[in-house]
Amino acid sequence: MVSSRSGCCNICRHNRYAAADLHKPIVWNPASGGLFGLLLAFAMVFPKRTIVLLIPPIPMPAWLFVTLYAGIELYLGVTGTLEGIAHFAHLGGLVGGFAVLMHWRAQYARRLRSPER
Repeated sequence: MVSSRSGCCNICRHNRYAAADLHKPIVWNPASGGLFGLLLAFAMVFPKRTIVLLIPPIPMPAWLFVTLYAGIELYLGVTGTLEGIAHFAHLGGLVGGFAVLMHWRAQYARRLRSPER
């Protein structure tokens, strides 16, 4: 659900910019923000699970990996490094994943408190 919503938002955003310059080729991946949301949700549900980077192979807890990755994305977005990558869309995916997970947790807690019918 997070991935499809982020993908739809990115598709709309991309179409708006593509319409402005029809002759410029644009390569894009609309699911990256959604994947970041899923990554954050994984780290919140399983914070102590170990994730191993591919290069270099460094094992670390999921919460640390997501925190470092978000910090790198924020730094790269603010400094404008690595143009062509939507760093703030990735951070938006993290925020969206957090919001959806908090909503689902609240719904689950309400179901547990309410009497069964």
